Amino acid sequence: MGVLYTILYILLFIFCLSVLIAIHECGHLIAAKIFKVYCLEYSIGFGPRLIHVKRKTGETYFSLRAIPFGGFVSMYGEGVELPDGVTIPPERSLEGIKKWKKAIILVAGVTMNALLALTIFFVDNIAFSHKYVYARQVTVAEGSLAEEAGLLTGMRIRLYGDISKTEGGKNDSSQIKTSFYDSGFYYIGNPNEDYAIITVDDSGVEKQFNAAAFLYLNGISNFTDINYADFLYFFPLSGEEISTTPVPIDANFINAKVNFKTVPYVREDDNKGHWDLKNLEDHIITVDGIQSENGCKLNPDFGLSFLVYTEPPKGFFQSIGQSFIDFGGASTAIVKGIASLFYDASAWENVVALLLSVLNPHVY
Repeated sequence: MGVLYTILYILLFIFCLSVLIAIHECGHLIAAKIFKVYCLEYSIGFGPRLIHVKRKTGETYFSLRAIPFGGFVSMYGEGVELPDGVTIPPERSLEGIKKWKKAIILVAGVTMNALLALTIFFVDNIAFSHKYVYARQVTVAEGSLAEEAGLLTGMRIRLYGDISKTEGGKNDSSQIKTSFYDSGFYYIGNPNEDYAIITVDDSGVEKQFNAAAFLYLNGISNFTDINYADFLYFFPLSGEEISTTPVPIDANFINAKVNFKTVPYVREDDNKGHWDLKNLEDHIITVDGIQSENGCKLNPDFGLSFLVYTEPPKGFFQSIGQSFIDFGGASTAIVKGIASLFYDASAWENVVALLLSVLNPHVY
C-alpha cells in the first residue's frame, strides 16, 4: 500500500506541476498576443511531440510533449526560426516592441500563477468548511476525571514555550531546554513549580519522582485521534535539569499526577476581552497507566482531548480578504523556505516536514 501511495503522490505532483506550467506559459502567451508578438508554438512539456495542432486561421501551434516537466512559448525575437515561407515584420518580434510591453510579457507568467493561487484560495474559502485543532483549548468528557478536576470544554490550557501574539508575543521557554520546543514539545503548567509526580512499581514497592510533563503537538496528524493521553510525555527531572529521554510507559508505570493550568478569559466593557495570564487556575489530574498487549500505556479515559473547531464557508467579501491573507502567508513561507536552504543545515529536513504538514491538520 505504501508503494501505491508513493506512486499516487508522484503522479499528483506531476499533474500539479503541469497545471502550474500550463498556466504560467499561458500568461506569457496571452500578453504576447495582446501586443501582437508572433508566437510560433505554445507547448506543455519537452521532448517528442504527442499532440501538435493549429487552427486553420491561427498562427500558433499548441503542443503536448512526452516529458511534462516544463513548457514554453516560442516567440519571434527569441532565436526562433520562422517556418518556410513565413515573413514576420520586425515590429511583431519580442525585441521589436516597446520595453514596457516586453516587461509585461515577461512578468505575465508569474502574474497568472498568482491569480491561480488567489482563485484556489477563494474557492477554498467560499465553498468549503475548515477544521482546526486548538492545542491550547480542550474538550472535556462528561463525568470524567478532567471534569471532576474543574476543567470544562473550551477552557484554555497554559502551554509554556509557546510563542503566541495573544500571550504577549514572546517565548517563555528560556528556563527550559529550547530543544524540546524545537521538536514540538510544550511544557504543561509552570516550568518553575509544576512538576508531574510519577509513581512506579519498583519490585513491589511504589516509588515516586518528579518529571516534566509535555504535550507533543507535532504528533497531531488527524482530527479524530486527538486524546491528550496519546500526546502526553514525561521527562525525569534531576534538580532543574530535564532528561532527554522520556519516562517509559511500561509495566512498572502506575500513574502520573499532572497539574493542568488554565487561563481565565476576562471580558471587558466593550464586549471584548483578554486572557489573564497572571491568575492561572490549577486542575490536578491523576492519569493512570493501564495494561495493554504491548505493556502499558496512559489511560485515555481521563477525559481530555484537543478542541476541534469547524469553521463554515465564508461569505463572498470575507473570502476575498482571506484569500489575500492566505496568499501572503504562502508567499512568505516559500521565501523563508528557499532562504533557509542557504543558511540552515537541516533545511532539507524542514522542507520535507513542510510538505508533509500539508496533509496534517492546522494546529493553533
